[in-house]
Amino acid sequence: MCYELSEKYIDTFSTDMLKIIYCKRGCHLGGYMVKKFSDQIDQLKKNFEAVSGTQSIPFSELFNNQFLAECSSFTSLKDMFNKSGFSVETKEDFTAIPDQAWEDFITQNTSYSSWKEMQVDAGRKYIKKMLNKGM
Repeated sequence: MCYELSEKYIDTFSTDMLKIIYCKRGCHLGGYMVKKFSDQIDQLKKNFEAVSGTQSIPFSELFNNQFLAECSSFTSLKDMFNKSGFSVETKEDFTAIPDQAWEDFITQNTSYSSWKEMQVDAGRKYIKKMLNKGM
C-alpha cells in the first residue's frame, strides 16, 4: 500500500526547514561555517528535489514503527492492523474498511483526533526525515 504525498506538504515544510537552518547556522558564518552551510544548502536542495512532486510512499515507511510508538501503543503497522480487528493484507483490504469504523479506531487508539490528522502528521514527519537525509 502507498500513500500519495502532495506537493503542498513539501512546499510548506521546505520553507520552514530553510528558516530553521538559517536560524541555527546563519548567525555564526565564518570561513569554515560558510562552506559547511553552503554544503548543507546543496544537500537540502538535492533532498528537496528527491521529494518534490507527488510520490507514492509505502504505508510501512509513512507509518513506521517509530511514528506509531510516538502516537500509540502499536509496535508496527502490522500490529496496528491486527489490533484493529480488520484483516489488512492488501490496499483493497484497507480501502474496504468502513470509514467511520477506521476513524473510531484511530481516535480511540492513537493520540490523534482524526485519521486525516494522523496522515498529515505522518506526511510531515516523513518529509522532514527525507529533507534532513545526509545533513
